[in-house]
Amino acid sequence: MPRALPSSAHSSIYYNLIAASSTFIPVLDDQLHNFNPTRNTLARLWRTRTDWLRLISASFLVLTYWDPNQGAVCEWSPPDAPDDDPVTPSVLAFKNNRASSWGHSAVRDRNRVSWTKLCVEGAPVVPVDSLDLKALLGDEGFKRRDRRQVERVIREYLTFIREAFCRDENVRQLQRAQNLPHIDWHFSMPACWTAEGVHTMRSAVEGAGYLDNDGAIFYCSEAMAAAIAVSYRIRADVAKVGDRLLVCDVGGATTDFATFEITAAHPFHGWQMSFRQVAQDSTADCANPFVEQRLLQHLRDSLGLPLGSGEVARLSVEAARTAKESFNGLDDTEVSLTLGGKYLDQYYNGECNDFYRDREVFCFRRQVLMESLDPVVNHIVGQMIHHIREHGANRVAMVGGLSCSPYLRRRIESHLANNPGVSELLPVGYMQGNDAMTIVSYGLTIKGGTIPHPIQYQSEWGYEILYPFSQQLGTNLVDRRHYRVTAIRVDQGRVDVPAQGNVPFRLSIQDGTPVDEISIRPCNGNGYDEKVGWTILAISFHSNLHAGQSPDGAIRYFDVEASWVLNQGVHLDLRWDFMVVPRAEGAARVHVGTITHLVDHMTPRWERHVAQ
Repeated sequence: MPRALPSSAHSSIYYNLIAASSTFIPVLDDQLHNFNPTRNTLARLWRTRTDWLRLISASFLVLTYWDPNQGAVCEWSPPDAPDDDPVTPSVLAFKNNRASSWGHSAVRDRNRVSWTKLCVEGAPVVPVDSLDLKALLGDEGFKRRDRRQVERVIREYLTFIREAFCRDENVRQLQRAQNLPHIDWHFSMPACWTAEGVHTMRSAVEGAGYLDNDGAIFYCSEAMAAAIAVSYRIRADVAKVGDRLLVCDVGGATTDFATFEITAAHPFHGWQMSFRQVAQDSTADCANPFVEQRLLQHLRDSLGLPLGSGEVARLSVEAARTAKESFNGLDDTEVSLTLGGKYLDQYYNGECNDFYRDREVFCFRRQVLMESLDPVVNHIVGQMIHHIREHGANRVAMVGGLSCSPYLRRRIESHLANNPGVSELLPVGYMQGNDAMTIVSYGLTIKGGTIPHPIQYQSEWGYEILYPFSQQLGTNLVDRRHYRVTAIRVDQGRVDVPAQGNVPFRLSIQDGTPVDEISIRPCNGNGYDEKVGWTILAISFHSNLHAGQSPDGAIRYFDVEASWVLNQGVHLDLRWDFMVVPRAEGAARVHVGTITHLVDHMTPRWERHVAQ
């Protein structure tokens, strides 16, 4: 059934196209609003003259779009989806070294490739050393685990998704367009990926055609998107200014944490709130793969079957999903797994007490399930407690696929209740329905559509540029030192860090001496931090770009303009470009250097102007 989109101050000019991953599990939602949002990893916005259309997707993909005629969100299903199922697995199947199928049709193929996300970075960033990668990835995936092949797999899968959606006749008819207009595509990624991992993903995205037709691509961290989404579900009659909420996005391969604070609320219109992010963290935990591997190993040991990797991957995923969705640890609940009769007749010797031959069902007992889940659960609970104490959260919201696990929820509630320091955080907030899986993508949708109210950043630090300057004091006497010019003032940063800007300065070079470095240093009014980036500008004494010189010609002066841009991607960074301004009127400026550095001391803040 179509689902109504949350109303917005800008709903008259926005068409939302949302992709999500779903598990239809009833969950508790006593502190948060029960919207039906979207999932992580891919968001798309397409823009007409006055209208916008947004799409967001995931490792399990669901595409939905805003139908202006019905005034509702409708789900898009791939052409081969069973019963118009919109949930699309991120799986590829290969034949003769070529991708032959994707999504639903590739799930049961023995030459399938899955869990590619584990190989985006590789060990030690992603803890895969103890995993049976051949079983989890499949034979085809195991052959393609190096960075170049991983990029190819992701690129081909994303190409299938993009092409299938863009040629869908129903979507074209709805938009009354033979060809879809310009699209802005928004992707989210875990912040624990290093620059190398982000580069791998970006290369795959850009190579999959998302820049075609003047498309644009934007990136965001999963923790940031989750925080924004949860902030849009806070009830004004429950939350108050000063509250701090920890959002735990417990996903399949990574766990992302974000703590944000309510900084302001309108006295008469409670839905108008302001927020700022206090902290963000991301870790590569491989939670789902570890659970799958433990259940897989138990299956192998119990049955003594020579399970091939393709069959292993399918069976372990199936068992792990059932265990996470149904096992609560309170009773003798078992997880049953159907095994094919033909396969068993060929290999099984009939000596396993947990296998029922008449029903072709294998049962995972309570103790086995607990031993598989406990290491993951203990790790997640420990991380939660650390973040609560470190950043002073007084509320907790759990999102992500693993948050649907009754066993994980029971363990979290029990741990908080028995720990005097954090017991006041009960009850924990959970998403209803499929929101737990779709929450990150919904936040990405909100972020992509907040054009009148974009994400802003605050900081207790400003930035200064240190540049070389030589001056002649007398005959054969030259003073060489570094001067400072303020680019971003401390008082500016405390209100709103400028997303871009520029500052001019004049440096000088002495004939016959090397050009000194130019550097960027944070400052807070009381002192300076370590330099965050430096370069040697591509200027020489004899470059003929100088704006003046000393009387004897031994020193030349160069007018330089430094410009900066705050890039809001998976990792926040500042890019500085340096241009020499020639003396000749009308002459083109010359680019002579660039400095790019990560920013870890800026606090995101945003506003909610949506009636709940």
